[in-house]
Amino acid sequence: MHPRLQYVVSVLQSYTMGVRYTHTCSKEEFKMYPGPSINYSPSTIKSHELFIKDSGNLYRKLEDFKQPAIRKSVHQFQLFPESDSERFDLFAAIFYLLARVEEYQWYDFDKHQRFTANSSVLHVNGVLHLAVIDEWIFSLLKELESLFKINIKVEQYQPQWSLGVDIDQFYKHKYKSPITQLAGTIRDFAYGNFASYLERIQIYCGITNDPYDCLIHFKNIGIS
Repeated sequence: MHPRLQYVVSVLQSYTMGVRYTHTCSKEEFKMYPGPSINYSPSTIKSHELFIKDSGNLYRKLEDFKQPAIRKSVHQFQLFPESDSERFDLFAAIFYLLARVEEYQWYDFDKHQRFTANSSVLHVNGVLHLAVIDEWIFSLLKELESLFKINIKVEQYQPQWSLGVDIDQFYKHKYKSPITQLAGTIRDFAYGNFASYLERIQIYCGITNDPYDCLIHFKNIGIS
């Protein structure tokens, strides 16, 4: 199995309980399989299958990706839609969004050379606030249930989050070694940097807080 297809299948697997996906590249083996079947290829293979047409975009080189084809209806936002039906290449669309393919193709970054959310295909099409991939996969699972008369138990997602703070320098003057404090104080005074000199003296005497002391802000919002 291609690594990208394997990745997408693992994503599908994470949404369901008690369901295992197996893969085959053999048409004959696929035809003989009696259970629920998803055919991801350029053409249909058997009459009773859920067919997702392979548009070729799942395996495309990153440098070959351009702006993806888009179709937006009242009911659904789609990437890589089929021209002759209402369906779309679900697997390629999932990979495109989760792997952040567009960030490899974009050259209009912000001043920090970062890709901005406003540049994303989801924001441009007004669906950034929606759980697009969740909607796609839930729709797929419902279609599987309806087509094959089965019940699929959906894994209940328990969101978890953690807060990370990037601090380059904890303190500007406070808690530096006595030699460093003394040398900095003398330098500021000698070069006439009296604002910095006064700031140092006030911090060392405990009159004012160090301007880089971020812990003060964390304590104010209840983070310790």
